[in-house]
Amino acid sequence: MKSIQLLIDSTSLHSIKTILVNRNETLAIVENNSTGGLLQAMLALTANSDQFFTGGIVINNYKKNETEKLLNPANENFFPDNIPTIADQFSNDIANRFSTDWGLAIIGETGKTSGTSWLAIQYKQRMILSTEVSQPWNGLRTADVIVQKVVMHFLRSIMCPGNDK
Repeated sequence: MKSIQLLIDSTSLHSIKTILVNRNETLAIVENNSTGGLLQAMLALTANSDQFFTGGIVINNYKKNETEKLLNPANENFFPDNIPTIADQFSNDIANRFSTDWGLAIIGETGKTSGTSWLAIQYKQRMILSTEVSQPWNGLRTADVIVQKVVMHFLRSIMCPGNDK
């Protein structure tokens, strides 16, 4: 089997860890199959991740009843319609569920021509950033590049909460 070298910069992950640990703040994440838990895996593998990363949820299908067991989707047509609203809500729900300062949701679709996801970041129950993150389709690299973009958005957000909107 061919090994895969990820594009995610360990310096950025270390910076996230350092900032959150120094502030005594924590993070929880919701991802779906657009990134498949890649961001959570990278954070969990960061040294001393238990000091800032409490965990998260990977949703790989859109069965409303199953998702309701984990989070609190309010919209009856919550997937795949209205992904920005759902990402916003999930970022709040995951922070509440895991009792963290930061909640991050990356929800979207990857297809044959592109990967489009919606990133929502909330801090202490206030929306900091809600934006589309997209990448031309390139197999597994699509998720990898989307996660790298998410890491950079999050790093900017934690450096100056409220200025990345």
